[in-house]
Amino acid sequence: MRKLTCAASIALGAAIGPALPGVAAAAGDTTATAAQIDAAGDTATTHDVWYGGPMLGMDAATIGLTAGGIGVFASNLCIFGCTLEQDRTAKIGAVMVLAGGAGYVLGAPIDHWVHGRTAAGFGSLALRAMVPFVAVLSASALQTVACGDGHDCSGPAVPLIAGGTSMVGIALADDILFAHGSEKQAAEPSSTSLRLAPTVSVGKITSIGVGGAF
Repeated sequence: MRKLTCAASIALGAAIGPALPGVAAAAGDTTATAAQIDAAGDTATTHDVWYGGPMLGMDAATIGLTAGGIGVFASNLCIFGCTLEQDRTAKIGAVMVLAGGAGYVLGAPIDHWVHGRTAAGFGSLALRAMVPFVAVLSASALQTVACGDGHDCSGPAVPLIAGGTSMVGIALADDILFAHGSEKQAAEPSSTSLRLAPTVSVGKITSIGVGGAF
């Protein structure tokens, strides 16, 4: 009876032994497939991001500072007979204009560059530096032509309005329409997905099972 049991054990081992490498290889392939499914489910997705909020705040502050500086400078500007107070206040107005203008020209481009949009930053810089200046010159030239009949209408109001309007228009377009970029975000695996992979353990006791996550 003992010889029969040993013979049966040897026969069972001979039948299972050659098949185990193939089963293990198949298990490895299936496990690799499950890993690929996991990687495919967890890939990063790209979505649009608007980052113009800080730019809107910066433009509102710098345009306001520039307009206030122009008002202070113009109301205290004098050529002869200036008091010390008028001269000091006019200089303060000039500093306000320079600070506001620099913040307006550089603030938004820096925000573009921080978000990795180099071309958008240089485009914003060119528009903000050139368009208001061209608007002021164009309005001054048109005003001079319109006043050619001898009427005194050569005040600074029209050029200043043209420059201020162009500043506001460019700021709104840049901050709302152009301040968009792409950002990668890891996608969470679906909670309803089921991933299974066979497992094989070869030792004193040979076991075959199925493991996975869902």
